Amino acid sequence: MNFDNLTWVLQSNAIGEEDYLTLSDCILRRGIRLETLKVVPFSHVPAEPIPEIAGPCLVYGSSGLLKVAHEAGWMPGGWDGPQFGARIVNQQLGAHSLNFDATITSWSEVALVARMKGWSRVFVRPESETKEFPGTLYDVG
Repeated sequence: MNFDNLTWVLQSNAIGEEDYLTLSDCILRRGIRLETLKVVPFSHVPAEPIPEIAGPCLVYGSSGLLKVAHEAGWMPGGWDGPQFGARIVNQQLGAHSLNFDATITSWSEVALVARMKGWSRVFVRPESETKEFPGTLYDVG
């Protein structure tokens, strides 16, 4: 894939303002085309018209923006797929991974595992970065 006409799309409502400004400044200083897009949180639906993009495109934002990128045919899109699931990332990065000490289990085993660890509350989120549902804090009882 030729990246001469690369476009970056940043999700303006998913990145902290300081990080957004730093990243967009870096992209623009390198002469790379930059677009922004808002996505309705947890809906995977654009909140505004999507930009017309021909050629390679990278996106940075939520899983909703990744879905928009896939549906629009933007390639390569973003960082998703099995190789970016928590199990693989934790194996590769160890303590450098954001949630390296997370307990990964099936939905049917969450309460049992939480009780075995003595937890009264547990945060549950999908193992993949595509986030089929938003992470939620549950009371174990």
